[in-house]
Amino acid sequence: MDALLFQVGGPKAMNVEALDGFQCALITGPELPSISEYLPKIFGGNPEDAAVIPTEKTVNRLLELMMQNWNCIVAELQGEGFHMPLLVRDAKGNARGTDWANSFLAGTDLRKEAWRKLFEDENEFAPMIPIFALAYEHHREKEMRPYKKPISKKLRNNLIAGAAAAVKTLYERRLRALRAKPRVEVPNKAGNQQAPKIGRNDPCNCGSGKKYKKCCGAIKIN
Repeated sequence: MDALLFQVGGPKAMNVEALDGFQCALITGPELPSISEYLPKIFGGNPEDAAVIPTEKTVNRLLELMMQNWNCIVAELQGEGFHMPLLVRDAKGNARGTDWANSFLAGTDLRKEAWRKLFEDENEFAPMIPIFALAYEHHREKEMRPYKKPISKKLRNNLIAGAAAAVKTLYERRLRALRAKPRVEVPNKAGNQQAPKIGRNDPCNCGSGKKYKKCCGAIKIN
């Protein structure tokens, strides 16, 4: 997946660690942006920067792998455990988590107003502290950096674990918010055990509030 991201998006595309953090933000956020909004962010925003001219087969394979990672995140969050960030190790075998955290925050930027309420509430914001600590580790403004000294290996591991706990907490909050929305009862015909089909103009069943054709239905490339 990492190689395909580079082929399709070029040097400005996200790596696999950044993609994982970005997807975690989209999955746990109060509002789900459409695919047409977030795909350009993943690929670097400029198709002309692609390392090679990707074929339809290459793009479809990458989208398939991206959806597999998305589904793995959701499955882990729906279980009793956590989703541990997918991290890239450096030449010394260390996983830093900086790309993951920065891309998570990039994911929140797609719905700034929806995330603002969480960021402005001290209690709601608390779980996000490890993510901000990793993202701001090398902030260009020194006063914005969380620590004056380099982050130790032990502290980094604790921050990464804290980021995983934050994702779990945010996802559970999102589920509670979705369940609190009024439900529309759909009459079920006797003897009909099949789930109703979703029309292209119907609300997407992921809960984003968008039309199916502009949300999950847009994943297919013609």
